[in-house]
Amino acid sequence: MQHLRRLKLLVIAVLFFSHLSLPAARADFERGVSAMKQGDYPTAFKEWVKSAADGHLRAQYNLGVLYENGLGVEKNPAQAAKWYIVSAEGNYAPAQYNLAELYYYGSGVPHSKTSALKWYMKAALQLDELAMYAVGQMYVNGDGVSQDLTTAYMWLYLSKKLGHADSPVALEAISPLLETGDMEKAMQSAEEWLEGKT
Repeated sequence: MQHLRRLKLLVIAVLFFSHLSLPAARADFERGVSAMKQGDYPTAFKEWVKSAADGHLRAQYNLGVLYENGLGVEKNPAQAAKWYIVSAEGNYAPAQYNLAELYYYGSGVPHSKTSALKWYMKAALQLDELAMYAVGQMYVNGDGVSQDLTTAYMWLYLSKKLGHADSPVALEAISPLLETGDMEKAMQSAEEWLEGKT
């Protein structure tokens, strides 16, 4: 009984103190955003390191962007990948997309089309039109996956619906390669899937 009471107090204390760090992480993040807008990348980096350590997904992602592009820090694709992984595993779609790009091109991580597709797909399932387009292109080209033009059409159609500028051209290019029934099936699947997401 005494053990349960101590455990309950410990859980309450952890929850209490973790909530105290959330406003601090948010404040550090906002100071980083302000610094970034002024072109002060070293200060943005410093503020986002604090927020990232407290689990702020956008701060973790932003650190990846700084490392990937050498803004305020020395360019380091491996460090970019490290931060993208942390944020991506927290289910932050932009980090999932950027991590997929690193895997696709083998920058900072081993080149792996399979890993790229995995992370593109995770972002696509969160309505990221860039990721949807990338998934569609991988299926068009059989790039790291078996070629499947119907599946490709579905993902490209979804990316078009969400506003990706290159999707109409890609759809036009593969349309002659598909039977009308396959295109209709792909569009219907896309519409039903999108309806379930919104």
